Amino acid sequence: IICHSEVKNEYTKSIHYKEKVKCDACHGGDLNAIDIKKAHHDGFIGKPKRKEIIKICSKCHSSPKIMKSYGIPFDQEILYYTSEHGEAFKRGNEEVALCTDCHGHHEILSSFDNNSRTNILNLPRTCGVCHSDFNMMKKYNISSDVVLEYNLGIHAQKLREGNTNSPTCKDCHGTHGATPAGIGEIEKVCGKCHIKTREYFLKSKHAEFWKELGYGECEICHENHYVKKASHKLWKEKCLLCHSKDSKNYKIAEEIYTLFITTQMEILKTEEIIEDLKKIPVSVEDFLGRIEEAKTYLLEAGPVSHSLKLEEIKSFAIKSKSIAQEVQREGIRRKKLFESRKLFLPFLWLFILFTISLIIYIRKR
Repeated sequence: IICHSEVKNEYTKSIHYKEKVKCDACHGGDLNAIDIKKAHHDGFIGKPKRKEIIKICSKCHSSPKIMKSYGIPFDQEILYYTSEHGEAFKRGNEEVALCTDCHGHHEILSSFDNNSRTNILNLPRTCGVCHSDFNMMKKYNISSDVVLEYNLGIHAQKLREGNTNSPTCKDCHGTHGATPAGIGEIEKVCGKCHIKTREYFLKSKHAEFWKELGYGECEICHENHYVKKASHKLWKEKCLLCHSKDSKNYKIAEEIYTLFITTQMEILKTEEIIEDLKKIPVSVEDFLGRIEEAKTYLLEAGPVSHSLKLEEIKSFAIKSKSIAQEVQREGIRRKKLFESRKLFLPFLWLFILFTISLIIYIRKR
């Protein structure tokens, strides 16, 4: 630190500094020596070469004894060598991502730190250092648009909104054992979060046919990195990729689309009635609970629709629509009741005034 003051600021912020991991743990040498020659003895490494980095990090991070107290896995080196990065590194490619490319050098922070390169909110940017580099990715025939596509999708949007359960690069590809998700793997990854959706999909005819054709389950309709928020329009747009407009299967898709849209319209109509009642004002607390129930049934119909079983989808849509229409009728009844009372009010006041006047008149007599 005395000689290398330029790294002091970075090092003193790091998790290694807090855990008393000193310079010689990575760079070797004698920390207590004042003379440079003596300091640079005892296995002094200096600035490690890229091919030495994994070995240096693994001295601690592959030790069960050292890692146990921190609750950190000690198989990261093994996993790394099973990854695309590790496989390429073993073949002599030192351009691939190594420990320091993702975690940093002297400024290594805990992944729980919001400023850490490996914090969940920062992972797309960290992976993007390489995977958004057109010239680098071109060598490996990999698209350099994947991070951009991810950032435009619903998963990144939810992540930016603070939903740390939203998937990032690591959730689909892994961390140290990072690999590209292939056919037969993507759907299993998606199914970790979209459990019910995949269960229903596996009951569909698509599951059987797509497996025979070697298609993935999810990305055919939803893409992989640029995953948009699911919309009912998918039934009108994506189905045409395989089915002609006059086909029986597309007619089913149109019917499913109509079910969703008409049910959604009923819910919106009901919400407008509730808003009108609030302005009067009329009590709508019971309506709010009911309309949420209707929305829940419609939401549940989403995963069910992946089964392509029309009657099953209808059952959820009908429940949702029935609740919405029931609230509409009751809302209109309450509004009419209020309006009728409002019309009666002037006559009530006239009656009260007449009664008071009559009492005064009788008393005077």
